[in-house]
Amino acid sequence: MGAEHSSSTVLSASDYTVPARGNVDFSYNMNNEESISPVSSVFEVIHRSSGRVLLSDRLLSNRGVISYRIPPDIEGQVDARIVDTSITEEGQPKVLSKVEIMVTRPVITRPVPVETRGVRLSLLSEPFCDCSQLVAISRDGGIKSGDFLEFHNSRERVGWHWCQGKTQIDFGVCASVQDEQITVRYREEGGIFSSGTLVAEMHYTLRNPVQELKVSCSRPSIQEAVQVTYKMFRTPTNCMIVGRYHGVRIFAHAVSSLEGQCTVTMPRLPGEMDIVCIADNSGDNKLASEKLTVSDPNTASKVSISLRGYAPDHRILSLRPNQRFDVQSSGALLNAMDEVVVIEAQSLFDQPTHTSLTMARQQKTIGEHGVCSFTITQE
Repeated sequence: MGAEHSSSTVLSASDYTVPARGNVDFSYNMNNEESISPVSSVFEVIHRSSGRVLLSDRLLSNRGVISYRIPPDIEGQVDARIVDTSITEEGQPKVLSKVEIMVTRPVITRPVPVETRGVRLSLLSEPFCDCSQLVAISRDGGIKSGDFLEFHNSRERVGWHWCQGKTQIDFGVCASVQDEQITVRYREEGGIFSSGTLVAEMHYTLRNPVQELKVSCSRPSIQEAVQVTYKMFRTPTNCMIVGRYHGVRIFAHAVSSLEGQCTVTMPRLPGEMDIVCIADNSGDNKLASEKLTVSDPNTASKVSISLRGYAPDHRILSLRPNQRFDVQSSGALLNAMDEVVVIEAQSLFDQPTHTSLTMARQQKTIGEHGVCSFTITQE
């Protein structure tokens, strides 16, 4: 893994081996080259094996830092690069700089049992946020009055129990602290006015049980059947997949296997639909989600077009024949059968010319983020 630079534009990563759901910071410096404009420079993150575009953003300055969180379903090599959309090489934007990172799956194991000053702590349950966290306790000479156990996440104490007369303590389901460092502390001589004395502590990471959650279509039509597939790190005991239309639950499916699928029928009206995997029957314990935009193909929808690489307050100031650029759109334009799109142009003096530009699509497939490549041709 490493970096490639074809110009003085430099791109680097804070880490070149990152776990799924991990964070990585990308630093870039375009060195104020006159030939390189941040207006036409785009930062992209692409999963190499699938070709999936994970991120595509226009750069607004010559230097900066972009923070990015790796999706949970990504594994293998990922390319991050800066391209200049105003320059093409073999029909593709010129790559100014590129780095490669490797995304790995986390190895999930129980923490090693702890023994300190005759106190022994061990985790009996699996370290996943959808199941109860059960901790076994014992102490040489017996557990004393005033001994208690605390359960902390990275921000605060989320539970505690007296230990006397017990051999194990159940802290319940803690889905709100997924993928966080957990600390279990055993204290003695605690009381109403005393926080006690720390005797032993155990650390581990509480993991998300969802390995992958995918939908067959992110822009379905009304009443269309959408396939939802999932993969889990462990056989779930308390997980559900629910569908929420504008926040109202209209579908629920119990997850009881390591992997599987279910079919969700879209509502009869257009709008936003969320497919969510939750840890129990509470909407607060969201483990993974996918957002869908439901449309009605029989209703004329407003199509918005933004030209990537240009300021959002105007369309195009100047164009030349055979100039390549990217178009990002929403609504009815995002149909596989669309081959030509027409937009209205404006002159250099920002006066409407009432002239249409015909753009023939160069690539037949539309990316996940609705980005297509076009070339302007003379009428």
